[in-house]
Amino acid sequence: MYGEFSAKSASALEESQKAQPFAGKTDYKDAAVEYFKTLNSLAQNEGKQILDILSKDTAQITPDDGTNLTLCAGKFDSEYARVFQKIQDAQMAFSKEWKFDVEESK
Repeated sequence: MYGEFSAKSASALEESQKAQPFAGKTDYKDAAVEYFKTLNSLAQNEGKQILDILSKDTAQITPDDGTNLTLCAGKFDSEYARVFQKIQDAQMAFSKEWKFDVEESK
């Protein structure tokens, strides 16, 4: 699962960077690039560290591993929430400008 997350975040970053401006504006593209850049970074750093710790035999896990796991998970969650909010805000601004509704999926 980690490999898929890492590969898809890298692929999405590459594709979002190739996107052309829409009506001469790049606000939504810029938010998407930042979103996927952050996801890719989280996958390569915090995600990998979390996986490395959780892949250890329980007898090999140290107190430092527990601390690092908590720190990595906290950074992962806060960074993801930050860029997710930015892309949602950009999506809402785009939808208002072009007069269409965004429905929340459940």
